[in-house]
Amino acid sequence: MAYTKTYWKDRIKDSQGNIVQEGTPVSAGNLNKMEQGIEDAHKQMEQAAKETVSLPYGLSVLNSPNGSPLDVQIEGRTLVSMGNSDLEGGKKYVLADSKTAVVIDGTTYKGISKFEGKNVRPTIIRTANFEGKVSGSTFENPHIFKRGKGQL
Repeated sequence: MAYTKTYWKDRIKDSQGNIVQEGTPVSAGNLNKMEQGIEDAHKQMEQAAKETVSLPYGLSVLNSPNGSPLDVQIEGRTLVSMGNSDLEGGKKYVLADSKTAVVIDGTTYKGISKFEGKNVRPTIIRTANFEGKVSGSTFENPHIFKRGKGQL
């Protein structure tokens, strides 16, 4: 919505106290219009300042000359080995595997969840999911190798 500027006028009286010019009334309507214009301008500035950056795999650092909000959208996977290193305190981590749980200082995070590191090495708990598997079938379970009798 485009902002329509209000041209404010002072109330002017002559030397005898007669009103020469009626001033612009200070009213809730005029003040609310001003507030809405300020809010709309801020929204436009925030939208114009947004920048999309694609991060490569591995460690990435974003630098900005201004303090600004960050909206992170994760597409695909960025894999971090949680079992081989301490998770830094104050940093945010996302567990994006529904078959895994992470235990940090007695708190368990299961499935897809967000959590904060605490300068300790987490305990990783992986659970097997046999949903949709057919016992003995190499068609439904192509990663299984079976050797028949008499074959080397």
